[in-house]
Amino acid sequence: MLEDRAVNDFIGSKSLEYNLGLIPGGRKLFSGALKAEYEEMLLRGLGEVLPEVHLKKIWEMLWARWERYVEICN
Repeated sequence: MLEDRAVNDFIGSKSLEYNLGLIPGGRKLFSGALKAEYEEMLLRGLGEVLPEVHLKKIWEMLWARWERYVEICN
Protein backbone atom coordinates (compact mmCIF):
# COMPACT_ATOMS: atom_id res chain seq x y z
CA MET A 1 0.00 0.00 0.00
CA LEU A 2 2.76 2.48 0.82
CA GLU A 3 5.41 1.33 -1.62
CA ASP A 4 7.46 3.98 -3.37
CA ARG A 5 5.84 5.20 -6.57
CA ALA A 6 7.38 6.57 -9.72
CA VAL A 7 6.52 10.22 -10.25
CA ASN A 8 7.17 12.61 -13.07
CA ASP A 9 7.54 15.88 -11.22
CA PHE A 10 11.16 16.70 -12.13
CA ILE A 11 12.12 17.33 -8.50
CA GLY A 12 15.27 15.35 -7.80
CA SER A 13 14.27 11.95 -9.15
CA LYS A 14 11.35 9.81 -10.23
CA SER A 15 11.10 8.37 -6.71
CA LEU A 16 8.34 9.91 -4.62
CA GLU A 17 10.00 8.69 -1.41
CA TYR A 18 13.37 10.21 -2.40
CA ASN A 19 11.81 13.52 -3.39
CA LEU A 20 9.98 13.85 -0.07
CA GLY A 21 13.30 13.18 1.65
CA LEU A 22 14.65 16.36 0.02
CA ILE A 23 12.42 18.46 2.27
CA PRO A 24 14.73 20.07 4.83
CA GLY A 25 14.33 18.53 8.28
CA GLY A 26 11.64 20.16 10.36
CA ARG A 27 10.10 21.99 7.39
CA LYS A 28 6.53 21.07 6.64
CA LEU A 29 4.67 21.69 3.40
CA PHE A 30 1.27 21.81 5.11
CA SER A 31 0.51 24.28 7.86
CA GLY A 32 -2.20 22.12 9.42
CA ALA A 33 -2.47 18.49 10.35
CA LEU A 34 -4.67 15.64 9.27
CA LYS A 35 -6.90 14.64 12.15
CA ALA A 36 -9.15 11.62 12.60
CA GLU A 37 -12.20 13.86 12.94
CA TYR A 38 -11.65 15.11 9.35
CA GLU A 39 -12.54 11.72 7.88
CA GLU A 40 -16.25 12.47 7.54
CA MET A 41 -15.65 15.92 6.03
CA LEU A 42 -13.09 14.68 3.50
CA LEU A 43 -15.19 11.74 2.34
CA ARG A 44 -18.56 13.51 2.44
CA GLY A 45 -20.69 12.76 -0.60
CA LEU A 46 -18.58 9.84 -1.76
CA GLY A 47 -20.92 7.40 0.00
CA GLU A 48 -23.38 8.07 -2.80
CA VAL A 49 -21.02 6.50 -5.36
CA LEU A 50 -18.74 4.19 -3.35
CA PRO A 51 -19.47 1.43 -0.86
CA GLU A 52 -18.37 1.86 2.77
CA VAL A 53 -15.51 -0.62 2.37
CA HIS A 54 -13.94 1.62 -0.28
CA LEU A 55 -14.38 4.73 1.84
CA LYS A 56 -12.63 3.04 4.76
CA LYS A 57 -9.75 2.00 2.49
CA ILE A 58 -9.40 5.54 1.13
CA TRP A 59 -9.20 6.88 4.67
CA GLU A 60 -6.67 4.21 5.69
CA MET A 61 -4.48 5.16 2.74
CA LEU A 62 -4.75 8.90 3.45
CA TRP A 63 -3.94 8.36 7.11
CA ALA A 64 -0.96 6.08 6.41
CA ARG A 65 0.47 8.49 3.89
CA TRP A 66 -0.03 11.41 6.30
CA GLU A 67 1.86 9.51 8.98
CA ARG A 68 4.69 8.81 6.52
CA TYR A 69 4.83 12.49 5.54
CA VAL A 70 5.12 13.51 9.20
CA GLU A 71 7.84 10.91 9.71
CA ILE A 72 9.83 12.19 6.73
CA CYS A 73 9.49 15.83 7.82
CA ASN A 74 10.72 15.04 11.32
